[in-house]
Amino acid sequence: MVNCPSGDDSWCKFKKSASSGVAYQPEPSITAGVMDASKSVFCELASVDLLKRCLHGKVRIIMEV
Repeated sequence: MVNCPSGDDSWCKFKKSASSGVAYQPEPSITAGVMDASKSVFCELASVDLLKRCLHGKVRIIMEV
């Protein structure tokens, strides 16, 4: 952020909020709709049962040993 201009008329939202004395609040990187749609898939892929089936109790691929 070295090249970001300072002041209230800055295009940099962080510098703009710092100059006005307000705490910077970044916008969410993904929308709530996308989060809701992907959360169930993520939870399913991260489930302990699925991970146990994929790893078969091992932590490394045999070819790497």
